[in-house]
Amino acid sequence: MELPAARRRKAIVNRKNLLTLAQVALAVALLAYVLSGVPRRDSAISRAGATDAAAAVEGTIVGPSGVRRPWEAQIVEFEVAGGERKAIDSSRYEVKPGILTLSRYLDVGLYLIGAGLLLVGAFMAFARWWMLVRVLSIPFTYGQAVKWSFVGFFFNNVVPGLVGGDLPKMYFVARGAPNKTHAVLTVAVDRLLGLFGLALVAGVALAFDWQRYQSPELRGVALPIVAVLAGSLVGFVVAGSSRLRGLLLRNPLVRRVGPLERILAKVDEAMGLYRGRPAVLATALALSCGNHILSMVAWWLFAKALGGTLALGPYFVFVPLIQMAKSVPLTPSGWGVGEALFARLAPLYGESATLGVALSIAYNLTYLGFSLVGGVLLLTSRDRVSASEMQRGLETPSAAGA
Repeated sequence: MELPAARRRKAIVNRKNLLTLAQVALAVALLAYVLSGVPRRDSAISRAGATDAAAAVEGTIVGPSGVRRPWEAQIVEFEVAGGERKAIDSSRYEVKPGILTLSRYLDVGLYLIGAGLLLVGAFMAFARWWMLVRVLSIPFTYGQAVKWSFVGFFFNNVVPGLVGGDLPKMYFVARGAPNKTHAVLTVAVDRLLGLFGLALVAGVALAFDWQRYQSPELRGVALPIVAVLAGSLVGFVVAGSSRLRGLLLRNPLVRRVGPLERILAKVDEAMGLYRGRPAVLATALALSCGNHILSMVAWWLFAKALGGTLALGPYFVFVPLIQMAKSVPLTPSGWGVGEALFARLAPLYGESATLGVALSIAYNLTYLGFSLVGGVLLLTSRDRVSASEMQRGLETPSAAGA
């Protein structure tokens, strides 16, 4: 006969599994919907005034050879049904490459530079977390921070479920910490600084290009960023003031909302860890901004590698908005959500929805590749621990074993 506690744990696991299945199903449905709306085949649409041209031509772009972006050539060679080849004059037709052609003509050099920048930015983020840990005198090396952050990537991007990449980071930093709660809170503070850094980078870029976002089409991009940045600034002011935090915690309305009171209590405890250490927080925020700046340049390089023509500046505004939306755990690693948003936003900047979707997939696959490093590190580690063991270890009052 099962004990009540065992039955409760089993029920919780079943609910988590059902929610995971729902998330995966939503991701598949969103991806299928988005991909059904972008052309896989190449096309050429007759321009206005070209009365002697066929309305449209569909097929595969096969030339001219030796050109990095053949769809931008004056004469584009199409292979249509039956293997017939047609020469398409781009002055009379608007040539639109499909998603397969964009991928086939990927500029590998630009892509690899972008991937390298993403990796450098990731190591800056690892350093940010390590610094937040070390300042609390928790025995934890930078090598350990790198290792368990990569394992976190693996849990986020490869292992389906609600575990998330923060779990291995929390478990292994808490394992040798004098105070496990404080060690776990370093991961939360790291997350908050990452979000604030992303909003700050986007807000500065938005300010420099403010005129562009006065149009009705792009105002919807600017407003959420302004709201998140304003909310982040207010949050950090409150979090940095013990008086304001105390007023909030004593507010009767807050006390009636149990989850909100618990969250604020955790924020109060987390900020207390770094009270009197503004240089640490400023350095961590600088590392966060550096990470996001490199990431936005990487996104732009990925787009250029796929044939994009948009300048760098807008990527600092609309990509952070998409990243913030993807951080809401609707689907595993934001799959489907990112592709849908890129398909919606890219045309507002003059890029095709096809390129936007290809860009999102390229980024996700790149991070998936990075995540496999975490899987290798986990499999070859002497500290192989299952997700359930990690969760149980964090629930115990003392730190997990040495």
